[in-house]
Amino acid sequence: MKIVCMKTKKGLKELFKEAEGKKIVFLNPEKIKSEEEILLAEQLTEEAFRKKQNISKEFSMEFLLWIAGTTRFSKAKEYSAKGKEILAIYFDKKEKNNMKKKSGWKAIERISLARIME
Repeated sequence: MKIVCMKTKKGLKELFKEAEGKKIVFLNPEKIKSEEEILLAEQLTEEAFRKKQNISKEFSMEFLLWIAGTTRFSKAKEYSAKGKEILAIYFDKKEKNNMKKKSGWKAIERISLARIME
């Protein structure tokens, strides 16, 4: 997995269109604080697809639901990229990143209890 925080000159619609059908997600960098949150959401997304318990048909949308800690797309949109600064995640096992490794308990709890609480 490759995680990159960057500023973009492209519009978000253009970025989303280019990423369509790929395991790429663009997030609001203010909402995500550590690699641990991303890894947990990725594992839960993969498990949901493996067990056929996924809500979305697309990996990136299912991941967005998990990272936001919700089952509602309207609430998950808060975690989606906004403006020119974005956190891009490319899901590829070969890629490495340099994001903070550990997260606080609130972030982990938000993700892990997402499907139970709603």
